[in-house]
Amino acid sequence: MSNAYGTFSIIFREHAPTALWEKRKHVVAAFVALCWEGEKPQDAWNEVDPERSESFEYFDEIIDKLCFCKYEDRGSTFFLTTFDYEEVPPYQTILPMKQGMKKYFPDIDYEFHYLEAIDGEVGDEITIVDNGKEFNNHCIMLYPQVTLEDDSYLYDNDLIEEDEEPPKTRGDILKLKSFMIPEAAEDNPHPLPECVLVSEDEKDDYPPTSPKWFFLKNIQYGESNPASE
Repeated sequence: MSNAYGTFSIIFREHAPTALWEKRKHVVAAFVALCWEGEKPQDAWNEVDPERSESFEYFDEIIDKLCFCKYEDRGSTFFLTTFDYEEVPPYQTILPMKQGMKKYFPDIDYEFHYLEAIDGEVGDEITIVDNGKEFNNHCIMLYPQVTLEDDSYLYDNDLIEEDEEPPKTRGDILKLKSFMIPEAAEDNPHPLPECVLVSEDEKDDYPPTSPKWFFLKNIQYGESNPASE
């Protein structure tokens, strides 16, 4: 297919906060970035071994030298994403990264997105790890101006019934069943909608620059980690 773009992004935290978080979050971020680069988890771990340096800058330099990553320290969470589409590593790097996280950082909660845009359609493959349990799902990201100006996609993909009135506003779109988050259940505590709308800030950008967050969406900038105070 033509015009294909892919981005990865992750927000992570310790499930149970520890006093080691201030350094550890930089270690985890560097490990993830190296796995995205294509290194095997064992090799990535050897490179970010926390005993090698007491400096945050050491781990941040690992990310910086890869060129395709950017990051934000958000206090009790850490955000890492790819941003240069020409340098984005292949999708095949995701599975080793998840296996490495499970082995070396089993107590880290995270929400991970692989966002792929192909010929105008955007899919978001989502992985949520909560207290060691992994949940996977997939969402379609739709642009509001497309669904409002041309409702054929909604009908063709059974997002609305043939006799159902098409949405007229962004609010109408969000009321459609496919855009609503199902109720949580014991076997699926992190349900996701079938579709999400691209942010109003990104409505003219293709592909969109960020996914919609679910599991860690309420974690705010600058929030402190109690164990580090």
